[in-house]
Amino acid sequence: MATLAEATSERGRLWLKQLAAQVLARLRTRSLTYFHPGKAPRVARPPFTTGWVAELGNVKLPHFREVCIYLDNSSGHDEAHLWAGLFVVGQTNMRRVATGLQRHLGPHVTLRARDFVVRQGDTIKRHRLSSHQFDRPVLELWDVRFQDFGQYFGTSPTLNAQPSQALVRRVEHFLAEVLAAVEPIPRIAPKVALLKAGTISRRALIRSSAQAQEAKVRDSFTCRVCFECPEDKYGVEGRVCLEAHHLDRVAAPQGRYSRLARVVTVCANCHRVLGRLPEGERGLSALQKRFRAQVVV
Repeated sequence: MATLAEATSERGRLWLKQLAAQVLARLRTRSLTYFHPGKAPRVARPPFTTGWVAELGNVKLPHFREVCIYLDNSSGHDEAHLWAGLFVVGQTNMRRVATGLQRHLGPHVTLRARDFVVRQGDTIKRHRLSSHQFDRPVLELWDVRFQDFGQYFGTSPTLNAQPSQALVRRVEHFLAEVLAAVEPIPRIAPKVALLKAGTISRRALIRSSAQAQEAKVRDSFTCRVCFECPEDKYGVEGRVCLEAHHLDRVAAPQGRYSRLARVVTVCANCHRVLGRLPEGERGLSALQKRFRAQVVV
């Protein structure tokens, strides 16, 4: 690991700025709906630790804050670690977000308030990071107001050289995975129109994007009809080719509230065909049979 003196020097600031700029440039090429990147990384002193922080942008969703890369001494010893992730306001919101991200990214390490201590104004970990806490998602519940979800990178940064492309790709890939997994739970209130003689109320039905994301994770981001996995061809960006198909129509009595078992992942092409099949052939099994009949062995 880089020493604290190296990380807090001007050389550490320039190194982090170069890394953040390259990561941000790669994130700009991805289709990340809720991530609003900044024009350039903003590198400054972090408020709670000693070192540097590069702010890449914000997640434009309630309760979310900035996406950052840190080079600091959060361990409290004479060493600096590289961390990348995002911040969320409120422990209840953080736990809900972490549950959704775990479905997408796999198990994570949780560090609670008892694992942190404040020394000379810095919020640092009570103990050094262990080997199993590197290179995997870490949820940090270090304050009642702010929490973060990120990853500590075990690669020791060489501050006297350009950031390696391997490290740039690792940081960018992790942030892209996290940002792609962020799905809001839509809420919509009844819309009321006031007339002269009375009131007309209209309630809009909206599908849960969180449930749709959960179905895609369950189906391994693969179409249930043609069994194509766009991610194999295009990387994580290929997930935008997939959609959630509800087996029960909205007009049906059971269609207003779909259970997860009644939501399947299909690609955009198969989804369009499903909506245009004859009334009695709109089931998933019917389209699967039709697709298999067209496959030449």
